[in-house]
Amino acid sequence: MTAYQKNYIKLNAIPFTTLIVVISFIVYQSRWQSEVDSHITDSSIHMELEREIQIFVPRAELEGKMDRFIKQLDRIEDKLDKK
Repeated sequence: MTAYQKNYIKLNAIPFTTLIVVISFIVYQSRWQSEVDSHITDSSIHMELEREIQIFVPRAELEGKMDRFIKQLDRIEDKLDKK
């Protein structure tokens, strides 16, 4: 046996562990990606666009109306303060 053969494991331990880490990282990422893909296509979690419009567009309109009410109240308060 040569000296290189005796020290084969010592010399190749770090590249071998690096390979294991890289492979495990790839497996982990592929599992994570499949979970994300299934989450995106799950319609029970994510609303359809038409449903989002029904819920969120009126809310934006209500916020606009509330802003107008606040401005009117500010004007009324200003008029009351001037008297």
